[in-house]
Amino acid sequence: MKNYYIGTRLSHRAISELLGRGVYKLNNGLADTCRTVALKKGIKKTEQKRRLEFYTVTQNELEMIREEGFDMLSKLADKPVVRPLIVIDEEKLHEGLDSVNSNPEYAGGMRRDVYSCYLKELEKAVTTSITRIGDDLNTRKSRATYSHNYKIGDWIEVAAGYGYIEGHAKIIETTAKTYTYALAAIHGQRVTNFHYAKRMFNNVTGSSYDSQDWDFSIPFDGNECHFTFDSQEITKRAAQNNPKKVVPSYRSVRHARD
Repeated sequence: MKNYYIGTRLSHRAISELLGRGVYKLNNGLADTCRTVALKKGIKKTEQKRRLEFYTVTQNELEMIREEGFDMLSKLADKPVVRPLIVIDEEKLHEGLDSVNSNPEYAGGMRRDVYSCYLKELEKAVTTSITRIGDDLNTRKSRATYSHNYKIGDWIEVAAGYGYIEGHAKIIETTAKTYTYALAAIHGQRVTNFHYAKRMFNNVTGSSYDSQDWDFSIPFDGNECHFTFDSQEITKRAAQNNPKKVVPSYRSVRHARD
């Protein structure tokens, strides 16, 4: 009865568990040649960090594995699903190997250029024994996509990380998935003194306990002539939790724990 090699992403332990016996695995050198041939037939050498490996099966096992519904039965029995991608005729494979290895030029040690020729001939010789019989599922976790409801002219609160607030910013450009903002400033500077702000600007709100702790806002309305915006524009992708919209204003925050 003929034997075959099947190419699958299944681990050695898993295929042995599935077939209920110790399974022979093709050696790394020859397996890499077979992977190269499989790649030319549309099967990647590695898919989602799982390398294509080759294991021996009997003709009966191959027929069983390829039967319709076998994967479903394996799942129901809580066994691995083999999903064969490549089948190799063992007899043809060894015939190809023998035809190349019998060449006296390839006996003993080989120079690099000779070894390169050897690998090419080996690849050509084993190609006829290798047949593609399946496809990778290419199952990947779908990347979550998010959107926003900002429009140009909206204002948002910009976080600085770890619960801190960097300030308020104006939206200056949007796409379906991104938004661009510029952080508000006062005459190109950061104002951090609450009492100074109260004296100099209209309708300032907030408080200051001491020189180490303050939280105040200067509204845009009524103070337009004092507002400027950072020249460095920041573009962000929409996220699950986008910055909240705020009333147009300049905000300065510092707590003693800072």
